[in-house]
Amino acid sequence: MTGVYRTCELKQRGLSDAHIRQQVTTGDLLPIRRGWYALRLADQKTVEAVRTGGVLSCVSALGKHGIWVPPDSRVHVRFPLEDRHNRRSCRGFGRMPPIDTAIDPVLAAYCCAARCLDDEGFVAVSDSILNTTPLEIADLRCALSAAPQRITRLLDRCDGRAQS
Repeated sequence: MTGVYRTCELKQRGLSDAHIRQQVTTGDLLPIRRGWYALRLADQKTVEAVRTGGVLSCVSALGKHGIWVPPDSRVHVRFPLEDRHNRRSCRGFGRMPPIDTAIDPVLAAYCCAARCLDDEGFVAVSDSILNTTPLEIADLRCALSAAPQRITRLLDRCDGRAQS
């Protein structure tokens, strides 16, 4: 999807250490940080997020998952909890999943987007998730269980039939 992989993901795809080294030598794989590689034509926002030590998240990740998001040229990155100080990081509500893929899963990115979007954008993104994924309003409510009531009340305005 993005062309950015951890070493273990490459090995799950059948590449050995020797094959990874060979692909780096030929330029087919580019090391972007310890244990992470990018294909030559990898998505540049994802490469940037991983290179800085994080994962593509929030509205940037939702867009990569095919969810409608308001236009935003910034690269939204979530850093590991222990690495967030002194960095601008997208943060979700409650416990977030570990950083083990280049792009946050939909619900993790959605929790971060709840902090970054205005009310109208949040409702539109929620509608898009309900319209384009198998997730239901109960899944969104569960993901946002640690969010303030102001945000969870916005879910009452959502309509999965809307095509934001």
